Amino acid sequence: VIPLLPVEEQTKQNEWYGSVSRFNKGFIEDVEKWLLDLEFFKKTMSAPAIAALSEQMNECLVLPQSDTVATQMKTMFSIWQIIYIFCSSSTCQQMLQRKHELEEEEERLRKKKEQIDLQTKIAVSMAKVNVYRAAISEPSVHLEMSESRKKSDKLSSSNVIATASVQANAPVESRSVSNSTRDVD
Repeated sequence: VIPLLPVEEQTKQNEWYGSVSRFNKGFIEDVEKWLLDLEFFKKTMSAPAIAALSEQMNECLVLPQSDTVATQMKTMFSIWQIIYIFCSSSTCQQMLQRKHELEEEEERLRKKKEQIDLQTKIAVSMAKVNVYRAAISEPSVHLEMSESRKKSDKLSSSNVIATASVQANAPVESRSVSNSTRDVD
């Protein structure tokens, strides 16, 4: 039917339908939320408490004939409003309690992490101290090693010097020999 209408009328109809649809969706969401809260209320309340509340509601429903329907509706609305507030506040209270538990757990884990970090730093420092102590407490081992190195260095250097002097003397002698032979000629 809408495609047969003029463009302006189509836009008006679409806007009206959209607003009605949004209102209905909001109403349906509110009712679903209310039903969930009511189920939660039934689960959290004990049977005697529900029975007592039902009796109070029945007493409120039985009003004198002089009261109008509007007054009765206000009373019923107030009762359901109280139930809704109770349910939402208990849910809120449980969520806050859970939030506090999580915050406490976060704090505990943060402290544990700091403690582990501190223990790690202490272990690293102790390892460094042990290395320094080992270096200081065993100088004889290091001294012996350095002395043996010096001895081996001296031996190798004396061998190099002796070899070098032998090599240096050999050509000199041959030169002197060759010079002496030249003199003879």
